[in-house]
Amino acid sequence: MMNKTAFLFAALLLFAAGCISGSTGDVQKKQTQADLEKDYLSAAVLVQCMEILEKKYVDGDRIPRKQLFENAIRGMVSSLDPYSGYEPPRAYTEQQKKRLGELCGIGVVIAKPPQNYLHVVDVIPDSPADKAGIRPGSAILAIDGKDLKKFNLYQCQKLLQGTNGSRVILTLLAGKKISKTALIRRKVITPSVAASKLIEGHIGYIRLISFTPHTPNEFRKALAKLKKQKADAFIIDLRGNTGGQVRAAVLTLSQLLEPGKVLMKAYQRTRKEEIVRSVKLRNIQPDTKSPVALIVNNFTASSAEIFSGALKDNKRAEIVGARTFGKGTLLHVVRLADGGALRFASGRYLTPSGAVIEGKGLEPDHKVLLPLLQTHRLTMQMRRFPGEVKPAVKNAVKDTQLEFAIQTLEKIDDEDIVSDESDL
Repeated sequence: MMNKTAFLFAALLLFAAGCISGSTGDVQKKQTQADLEKDYLSAAVLVQCMEILEKKYVDGDRIPRKQLFENAIRGMVSSLDPYSGYEPPRAYTEQQKKRLGELCGIGVVIAKPPQNYLHVVDVIPDSPADKAGIRPGSAILAIDGKDLKKFNLYQCQKLLQGTNGSRVILTLLAGKKISKTALIRRKVITPSVAASKLIEGHIGYIRLISFTPHTPNEFRKALAKLKKQKADAFIIDLRGNTGGQVRAAVLTLSQLLEPGKVLMKAYQRTRKEEIVRSVKLRNIQPDTKSPVALIVNNFTASSAEIFSGALKDNKRAEIVGARTFGKGTLLHVVRLADGGALRFASGRYLTPSGAVIEGKGLEPDHKVLLPLLQTHRLTMQMRRFPGEVKPAVKNAVKDTQLEFAIQTLEKIDDEDIVSDESDL
């Protein structure tokens, strides 16, 4: 039989849970006495298991009560979807640095197909990974000896991150060669605008690699600089952009659309469908006229897909490239009493026209496909030669997606000229 302590502790757990759920305003069906008794029993079983393990498990130093609690929460959340999870206090601090564009790590942009290894999509210049010679296209097979095939993206990110100055060992696959590399983590500040330059004499090329709180201001400066150089059309390169903060995407979109335009629709269980619109920005006049082409690929995800879908459905941009990743989950992060946080899927988002992104991705207006190996080689090349279709270097990959985006903008300009002449 369960002892009195287990029942009392279970009651305390359920009381706290009830207080927390009640504070969210979520209207739920009133529980019957029978339902409550079942909940008390389930919570008491959890506490009983903890007490048994604490007293009788063979390795007593492996089962502190705090760790058992954290593992119970992790197990509960990890069974829901690949994106939800529990962040202990230290992990929450590190994740916040990442969400703000600052973290201690090795400086790689990564993607993680299910039941596969970690892919290096991009490497941040001057980062530990860059100095160690890691290049896009490599696969990370293990981190500190842990096989990554069954880990999800967030678990892999956690393994890569750590305290400033700490050491991490990667097992890498580059081509057919497997090697081990030791790196020292350090603070990495990731710029959102990886490149902004004038190409073809009149087209502004902007490469956006993430959406952080810094993105709207970086994007504003890039637009202003290119317009000063007489850019009259723009290519926004979102290849390898795995997303970031939705708010940052909204504020960036508001620089290209009139205030009040629908950017996305969000479905959440606890509220009616929410419509998110572009906003009026202080001291910024949005550019609603200059032709825009977006370039996307299979690693364009999350907020980058919101960005793409909003411009596409508002007929503000032509999209060139490959179908996007398909991450349409709205993540909500709630700070917990222990200093950690609960990260969970609170909703799904749709494009303004109602197109589902989760698990499907966005289909480009102009499909220009590249083999995976060529995509990785091109990502590495874009770091050195952003906005160039084919750099004058040995074994350069021809960027057919960029080439098509340029042709698309040139065609729009030609149509505008014809239209002007017909009006005379």
